[in-house]
Amino acid sequence: MKIYIYLFWMLLTSCASSNVLEPKNGISPGESELEIRVINSEIPIDGIEVWASVAPIFCNLNESEEYKLSLQGSVFVGRIPTELLNEVVGITIESPEGYSGRLLQVRQENKNIYEVKISDDFSLDWGDDPDFEGLTAADWAKISESGQIFFSSHDTETPLEKYSDWKRVREYETDTLWSRNLAATGLPQDFPQWIENSFRCRFASVVTLPYVQKFTDYSGIQVSEPPMESHSFLNTISYDEDSFLKRLPYTGLKSFLYALLRFPEGGFAPIGEQSVLDWENIAKRKLSRAISNPSQLLLDLLSAMSYVEQIGINNIPLSEKQIENVTHGYRNGLKDIILKKNNELTTSLSKIDNYKDLCDAQFSLKQYIDSVYPGQSVVVDMWGTWCRPCLDAIARTKEIRTEHKFDNIVFLYIATEATPIENWKKKASKIDGEHIRINNEETESLGKTYGLSGFPSYLFFDSDHNLLNKYSYFPGTEIYLQMLEMCIH
Repeated sequence: MKIYIYLFWMLLTSCASSNVLEPKNGISPGESELEIRVINSEIPIDGIEVWASVAPIFCNLNESEEYKLSLQGSVFVGRIPTELLNEVVGITIESPEGYSGRLLQVRQENKNIYEVKISDDFSLDWGDDPDFEGLTAADWAKISESGQIFFSSHDTETPLEKYSDWKRVREYETDTLWSRNLAATGLPQDFPQWIENSFRCRFASVVTLPYVQKFTDYSGIQVSEPPMESHSFLNTISYDEDSFLKRLPYTGLKSFLYALLRFPEGGFAPIGEQSVLDWENIAKRKLSRAISNPSQLLLDLLSAMSYVEQIGINNIPLSEKQIENVTHGYRNGLKDIILKKNNELTTSLSKIDNYKDLCDAQFSLKQYIDSVYPGQSVVVDMWGTWCRPCLDAIARTKEIRTEHKFDNIVFLYIATEATPIENWKKKASKIDGEHIRINNEETESLGKTYGLSGFPSYLFFDSDHNLLNKYSYFPGTEIYLQMLEMCIH
């Protein structure tokens, strides 16, 4: 929930960057160097944190990856993983006095330098930078508000008398529902077309593509799947690199690609061990009945989504033949994205004994550590993939554990079911330790048992599993190290 609020606030308070995108964008996984210079801050700079939010291509709606910039003097610096040559990145600046943010555009080939003045009421002054694409801060606030309305509150109702004829349904959806949804945003006609393109993708994924499922789930009416020609709304979406890849941080393409892969005329068959070219030729023939000229970018993203579905949703690693097909099948950076996801899955599966999803079971921490880790000291870290302070603390404790070896301590990371299981496995695979996931009821019970009140929380047990201390916050590196020493003495 925090990440959703964070993104919403970030966009409400944002104007965007001085770096205007070059006409050409492209998929090229790499890093963008970012430097935020704080000038004339009226707030102590050592109490400030700066975070960058990036939405990968194959992330769900409202998902993003968070990266904390390092403070060097009065400058916050970091190398941010980005998948596009030119990426829209959300920046949040936080302190005990408050937090605020904006959008920036970063380029992989440049050092991206920005200056900001922070006043005592925590308002941000980014100097004389021209606004992103000529939009003012008020324009961006309006876009943010409209986007939140559009992406969360689609008008999908179709009059009952139109259900019998897909042509009438489509006419109503495209002429009435789409126009009504777009008008509800209150955006001016001259706002950037790539934003409307994002709205069109979302409208298609929620309203037009899941034709049968929508009527069954929301209206309880059985209808037949219409022909591919019925999806002509797809032809109103631009699939070039600038319009299709460029998007606000909370609008990943995955939901659109997944809906396109699954629904029209029963969807597309999994790519399996077909070559990328053969699968895309079949997909192109089918799509051409709705889209006049499917772009190569769309075909590549759709075939890549089939691999991503196998890896990220079905948890099936690529075969050697598939790896060969991916390696030779793409002329852009999609190859690297797919193979990285496959490597993450194989790493995760290799550690499967370290992951235990106990959400369907009753859980007693004392009984668990007594039975699983007899005679071993245990440090419990309660965390969530959505909890930024948790991830920050994990990074700091990793440094301690790297510098001081504690091989005789079990580090047990407990996540709740509020953390989606795939996100949990992905993040946990990068954290050395034992991992379990428990349901919300057991999380609440554990908190009451040990007097914990939030995330992150820590419990330190000696080898007899006597509780030495507890914290409902990260106690700092010095105290954390002291507690580790106590656990083994």
